[in-house]
Amino acid sequence: MSAGATFWDAFGKSTIISGALALLVWCAILYLSIAQIPIPDVLGAGGALILGFFFGSRSGQQTERIQAANALNAYMAEQEEKYADL
Repeated sequence: MSAGATFWDAFGKSTIISGALALLVWCAILYLSIAQIPIPDVLGAGGALILGFFFGSRSGQQTERIQAANALNAYMAEQEEKYADL
């Protein structure tokens, strides 16, 4: 698979957009902090919201992987019991 295809797959899943948006907001917060400019409440709340969504969407993917692994383990255990007498 080419790098271009991977980029467009990620772009289609909005991974690129959400990551870029989170990076942009947090860079603005970091700049304001370093420049000792008060951070607007809306920007701080937006940064927290985007960060929560970004990591929350990742945890949902992890849950699906765990469920798939558990289903596979249950199937393998069932097959071992079924063919244990052979």
